[in-house]
Amino acid sequence: MAAELKSKFEGKWVHDRSENLGAFLEKAGVGMIKRNLVQQLSPTMVISVEGETITVSITAGPKTNKSSFKLGEDYAVEGEQKGTATTTYEGGKMKTVIKPNDSKLTGHTILRDICPKGQLVQTMETGGVTATRYFNKA
Repeated sequence: MAAELKSKFEGKWVHDRSENLGAFLEKAGVGMIKRNLVQQLSPTMVISVEGETITVSITAGPKTNKSSFKLGEDYAVEGEQKGTATTTYEGGKMKTVIKPNDSKLTGHTILRDICPKGQLVQTMETGGVTATRYFNKA
């Protein structure tokens, strides 16, 4: 499974465009100033696979968020909205479910897939609001 994930997702991905990101961030509890800033940034995502360990590193502006994990195992989510996440790989897609530590915040799901044109499509959902981000392989 890790070999399939590696051949499909590993590499550097550059942001192309986003749909409905502002509404998603608002529902996720991100304040207006930060929401506006995030929508203006074009993140770069690097996915690497070493054995059974997957690392996803996202850089936007001066900030980098990095998570290393094994499929099906809980891991800590750092940053402003700390929590616990679990990532699985089924049907050629990576699915991450994040449960925030703060009970006032809503959990969310991130689904990553490679479309037929080779673009990485990241669909994020929280509280019934969905956003989609598109990345091209660098």
